[in-house]
Amino acid sequence: FPARSLLHGNWRDFAPRFSFAYRPFSEGTFVVRGGYGIFYAPLISVPVQGFIGGPFASTVNYTNSITNGTPAFAFPFAFGGSSSIPSQSISPNSPNLRTPYVQQWNLTLERQLPGKVVARASYRGFRTVQIPYQRDLNMPPASTNPDNQNIFYYPNFYQINYVEDGGIQKMNALDLAIERKLTSGITFQSQYTWAKNLSDAGDDYEVNTSGLNTLNPYNRSLDMGNVSYNPRHRWVSSVLYELPFGHGKRYGANWNRVLDGAAGGWQVTGIFVAQTGQFLTPIDGSIDPTNNRSINTGQVRPDCIANPNLSNPTPGNWFNQAAFAEPANGAYGTCGRGIIV
Repeated sequence: FPARSLLHGNWRDFAPRFSFAYRPFSEGTFVVRGGYGIFYAPLISVPVQGFIGGPFASTVNYTNSITNGTPAFAFPFAFGGSSSIPSQSISPNSPNLRTPYVQQWNLTLERQLPGKVVARASYRGFRTVQIPYQRDLNMPPASTNPDNQNIFYYPNFYQINYVEDGGIQKMNALDLAIERKLTSGITFQSQYTWAKNLSDAGDDYEVNTSGLNTLNPYNRSLDMGNVSYNPRHRWVSSVLYELPFGHGKRYGANWNRVLDGAAGGWQVTGIFVAQTGQFLTPIDGSIDPTNNRSINTGQVRPDCIANPNLSNPTPGNWFNQAAFAEPANGAYGTCGRGIIV
């Protein structure tokens, strides 16, 4: 069924959902559950932020130069001169932004064990498309020619940070859990999650469109990488124990109201969390090997010549500092996004 964005008309986005539950055995201790659905993420800040204070957002950049020993701009009148390089930057939105939508699916196998213990294994995943991302329409392709950085397709502007849709985020995860319902004053739950969450639109499109351009506007596959805040492995366990003191308990059933209020009804709880680290991206801010002003995005990456992760990291030396090198002239760095754990 063709979904139509709310930005394009009055139709509602079509979002079907389907789920099922099935008990294959007569004793009823084993159940299979699953579901699929489409969900839409309303565009709130992305279309609006470009119109704060007027019909568009704008900044001015001045690039200094020295001619015969005289700078074009100098203090105390730093921006009083003129330059052949345009200074005005704008941040427009595509007039045809589509509503991002998510396809979610899951499948769970659950088994009841003796002692009111339940074991569960789940597979879940999602795929989000039409995520807004930002690219500079005025940036030329990478080149070995240093004069390439003076090419402006729109000569009246310095940067045109254009927001459009087309980003992707996808995740697959496995959850293994065991839990015991509250019985005899004790309950516990333990769950392990393995998850792989990838995106070519940054960690979150609301953040990615707030000044973070895609690395190479002509090859967005270089931005496909791990979402930094979603660890690959995570184990969470919790336990709750009701102390056997007070009215209705093993000890203190006949305590008076004062003693029961002070010493009865206490619980002891504990939570344990273990997870792998965040995914970080190496940045090289010292040079601009592409000769196309990509250093302005703050996302120039080095070349990866070895594994950046160490087999025995320590708090003082937790990644391989010798794994990086300056990119070749006219080329983007080979390091991907989110490669340092």
